[in-house]
Formats: sequence, C-alpha cells, structure tokens
Amino acid sequence: MLFIFTTLTSFAQNRSDWRTYVDEKITAADSAALKHQRTFYLVKWATADRPYKETWYYTAQDNKILEFEVRYSVDSVEFSETYYLDNGDPICMERYETVYLANYEDEIKRGEVLFFVNNNLKQYVVVGHAPGRQRDAYYVYDSLKRFAHRYAELKENIIATGQWRR
Repeated sequence: MLFIFTTLTSFAQNRSDWRTYVDEKITAADSAALKHQRTFYLVKWATADRPYKETWYYTAQDNKILEFEVRYSVDSVEFSETYYLDNGDPICMERYETVYLANYEDEIKRGEVLFFVNNNLKQYVVVGHAPGRQRDAYYVYDSLKRFAHRYAELKENIIATGQWRR
C-alpha cells in the first residue's frame, strides 16, 4: 500500500503538462532577469505633436532572448506588454492598461494574458473590459502578429544600440 501511495505522489509531483513547461520557462527567465536584464528607450509619437517614451527591458542569455517588456504612458494611461519566449516563439504574453489617478489608487482598465505552445493558444485570461477582443482565429493571429512586430523591433534596436553580444 505504501508503494502505491509513494508512486502516485511522485507521479503527481512530476507532471509534465504544458502549464508546468511554461511555468518553468517563465521562472527561468525571471531568474535570469535579475542578473542579465538590459534597458533602452525609444521615442514615438501618439500624434504629430505628442511624443511618448517607450522603455524596453529585455533578458538575453546564450544569445537567446528569454523575455522582454515594453512600458509606455500616453496621457494618464500606462501600457505594459511582457513577452516570454522559448527559442524565439512566444509562450506567454501579458498586456495591461493601467489608468493613473493622482489622488486614488491605480486602476487596471484592461488586461490579458495569453499562453502559447508552438504558437497555439492554450489559455487566455482577461481582466477588465476589452471591446472587440473575441477569442477566435483572428484574435490569435492578431496577437502573434503583434508579438512578431515587437520582437523584430527589439532585435533591430538592440543591434542598433550595440547591446547585442556575440
């Protein structure tokens, strides 16, 4: 009886589903970020006369990007995008809009977390209201397209700033 209990307990602790895999990759990226995170800034334009500054954080190890984050504010709304990668493919995307209120607590207006394995959406979590954001094939395509654009922008700028080490 003890043998069966021990076997079942060890099997449950060593589960190898996609959640465990993604969690291990995110934990490793966050741990590496404590030592290897780098930062750069980009100035972009909301309108012709309203610039805003994007702050980019990224973690690279063994010539691979493990995660990157983009933060910027337009008016009184802060936007935050975080991407965790596995061999150049997204495994987790987090996007949040936070309203800054001077006299009150910050308020998350909307947010979403998407989990991927091999570019296939596995789980999608929403906070707040995201108008027009349905979970369908176009939404997945749109999210992967946004990631591809941001990832290309990251690679272009870390090479341009001379931060990429070979």
